[in-house]
Formats: sequence, structure tokens, C-alpha cells
Amino acid sequence: MLLTTTRIGTFCLLLALFFPWLPFLLYSEDIIPFSLDQFALKRNAANETWNVVITGANSGLGWGTAFHLAKIPNLCIVMACRNLSSCEEARARIPIIHHNSTRLVCVELDLADRASIEAFSHRRIQRLFSNSSADSLSPIHVLINNAGFWASSEEVEYIDNIESHFFVNHLGHVLLTHYLWKRLVAGRARVVAVSSLSGIYPVSPLYGWRRSDENSRGRWWLKYSIIRYLSSKQAMIDRYVRSKRANLMFAAELDDRFRNTVTSVGSHPGYTQTPIFQKGLKFLPKWVVKVLSKKSIVSMETLDGAMMQVRAALDNEIQSGSYVGPRYWTFGAAVLVGRLRGKSLHHWHFAKAESKMLWEESFSVLGISDFGK
Repeated sequence: MLLTTTRIGTFCLLLALFFPWLPFLLYSEDIIPFSLDQFALKRNAANETWNVVITGANSGLGWGTAFHLAKIPNLCIVMACRNLSSCEEARARIPIIHHNSTRLVCVELDLADRASIEAFSHRRIQRLFSNSSADSLSPIHVLINNAGFWASSEEVEYIDNIESHFFVNHLGHVLLTHYLWKRLVAGRARVVAVSSLSGIYPVSPLYGWRRSDENSRGRWWLKYSIIRYLSSKQAMIDRYVRSKRANLMFAAELDDRFRNTVTSVGSHPGYTQTPIFQKGLKFLPKWVVKVLSKKSIVSMETLDGAMMQVRAALDNEIQSGSYVGPRYWTFGAAVLVGRLRGKSLHHWHFAKAESKMLWEESFSVLGISDFGK
């Protein structure tokens, strides 16, 4: 009886998680359909080489993004990865169509290590850019903050007294953006924050990530919902979701403060079959994991899911402060699904004061008093 009740509860959870798109099949805030081929034609006519940085480009969405961008001429694509050997293997699996004008380069970057982030930003990428010998501030035209971390253990891990998911997924990218800021400004860059559909859960990123915090202190209904009763692993989910909501808040605050300097856009991949998604399934019963691990009509392959951040990174019709995701919530073409600050079916609304506080707290814990300086 208990097993049956658990399965019914799990089935109801899946309905709540993956099928709310049904009433919204025609929902879209799209402007103009995006064509990667047409964008490639425009770039082919351009003389300027664009410098693109993708974090976590050795697997999942990051690799899919590099795969798509390799079809476009006149790009220098920096695949920023923690494991260089893995990155080189990933690069070897990407065909480069425009051999004379586009190149893929692997550069070491560990977002869990402040020294590695600084070395990447100040030294490692400088020699890659075409005019770096003449100008130490060669521009970066696109920064895709894609790398995602999901701990393999249920035990809470800390980096410099900061919870590991929050440090890598949020603070690591904040620090990277800070160090690269002058290059981003020089390139009038598009900065893409890759979040997650899990951002619909109202867990506040203001609490629960310092070692001194006793509890996650999310919304009460999430703490006592069926999700928590399904498995003791829910605390791990909370930590990951908190970091993904922080990504959105940082992107929104970046848009508010520097809209006339750079373009800050958010994206999420819906229900895309990626390695990190598989890790996220561990809190569900095994039979549910088997179902969700298989391709279905509401899921996408990695290359399809990567198109969300590709469009966010390239399409000038997607303005600063926009949020890009799948047309049908978990799957579909990359479309404009709302604003980072507005109410959306794709993320839980957050107050401006909340994102402002997160911005200040983030730079305070990093010991940075003046962003971009």
C-alpha cells in the first residue's frame, strides 16, 4: 500500500513538473524566428573576428554550444574547462566548417579556484586573440557562463566557507565576469547566464550558502512539500536550485546596472538530456529515473537544448534583460519566453531588492568593492 501511494505521489509530481506546458502550446513572446545559417552568412561577410568564451565546454550544453558556433565563420571560440584532456577530446568531436576563419581553443579554467579564474582572465586567454600582441585588452564579444556543478555526494561541501554549488555555479561566474569586464566592455559583449528550469522553485539564494547558515530557509511550502518527502536527497536539490536562481538574479542586476555597456541575457535548456540532468534525477525513485532518462516527446537532445543559449548569445533581436527558453516549456525551438525581471512560466519572480542584495553580498564575500575595476 505504501509503495502504491509513493508511486501515485511521484506520478503527480511528474505531472506538476513536466506537463504544465499543455495549456500553453501557443504561448510565445518571440519576435523574429532565429536561423543559425542566416547568422553564419552575416558573419561570413564580416571582417572582424569575434572572441567567444564558453565555460564548461567539454560536455553537455557547453559542448553543444561550441558545436553550433563552430559552424559560424570568423570566430575564436575559447572552450574554458577544468580538465584540459577532456576538453581536447571534446574539441576533437566538433567539425569546423570554416577552417580558415574559425578556431576552437581549449584553455584551463577551474571555477572552484579563485587563482585559476584570475590566471585564465589575465594571462591564459590573452595570447589567443588575434590582436593581443598590440592590445592587451582585446575584446570579448560573447561570454556564455554555462559551466554547471552538481556534487556527487549528499554531504555538504564548502569552498572558502561557501557551499560548493553556490561557489562554482554563481560566485565563480561572478568573479570571471568581474575579471573579464574591461574586455567585455571593449567588445560590447553579450553575457549569457545559463540557468535552469529548476528556477521555477522559490528557494531564496540569499540564505543557506554560507557555512554559518544553519538552514536553507527557502519558502516554507517547498520545505514541506511532497518533493522533500520523496527522498532525503532534497537538500542537494535545494543547493543546486539556489545557485541557478542566483544566476538569474545576477543577470538581471547586470542588466539594470550596465544595460548601455553590455547585453545581459538569461537562458534555460528546458528538459534536456545532459550529464548534470542525470545527476539531478538521483533524488527520485529508480523506476522514475529510468523513465526520465529515456528520450520522450517532452525532452530534447543536448544539441537541441544548447540552441537556447546559442540564440541568447547571437541574436540581437533578443534585448538585454530577456530570458530565452524552449517554446513549450520543456522542449521546442529557442524563443523569447519573458524578461528576467518579469513574471514568467519559466522562472519564479524575484524582487529587485532581492537581486540587489545578492549582488552586494556576492561581491562582499569575494572581497571586491568596485566591480570591473
